[in-house]
Amino acid sequence: MAFNRTLNGVRHRTSAQDRFYTPPCVVNTCVKMVTDFVNKNIENDVADMIWFEPFKGAGAFYNQFPCHQENKRWTEIDLGRNFLEFNEEVDIICTNPPFSILNEVFEKIVKLDAPIVLLLIGVMNLTKNRYHIMEDAGYKIVKIHFCDIKGWFGINQCVMWVKDELLDEDYDPPITHSGRNLIKKPDGSAYTHV
Repeated sequence: MAFNRTLNGVRHRTSAQDRFYTPPCVVNTCVKMVTDFVNKNIENDVADMIWFEPFKGAGAFYNQFPCHQENKRWTEIDLGRNFLEFNEEVDIICTNPPFSILNEVFEKIVKLDAPIVLLLIGVMNLTKNRYHIMEDAGYKIVKIHFCDIKGWFGINQCVMWVKDELLDEDYDPPITHSGRNLIKKPDGSAYTHV
């Protein structure tokens, strides 16, 4: 019953109200996922890499970036810096994006071409099309961490993508899939994607 009230509230809202500030413990998890990967797999010092927070808000992610101050970048629409207009080169994007513009977020991330991307998104927000946007741009998911955040809708996940060129040839991702064409027509050919 409460679930139906929540869905009806979302369906009948007059404006997007998707500002959910991330608890510090979840931000710690996200930042640690990135730093652990960099420390294990990349020769760069994580402090020398350029970290970017597209939706700064109160700075939950930005303030925990483990890099030199001059290597931190941010945008925040309420402070006159629109993520969709940002075009600087960055090494790492780490954020909790608003779900009302997720398609635009994925498209912009691909254009920015950051080698490492970590997004905190709802489990249901990682759609097939969004997954393929990243895959087609040369990203692989290297880690997912599930979060049950009190007061947030459903289960959320910290999803970390890394560009193919950062991964060793023999890199064996902990997450695998069977490709885009799981279901075949009787003649053996693939169904067309819609």
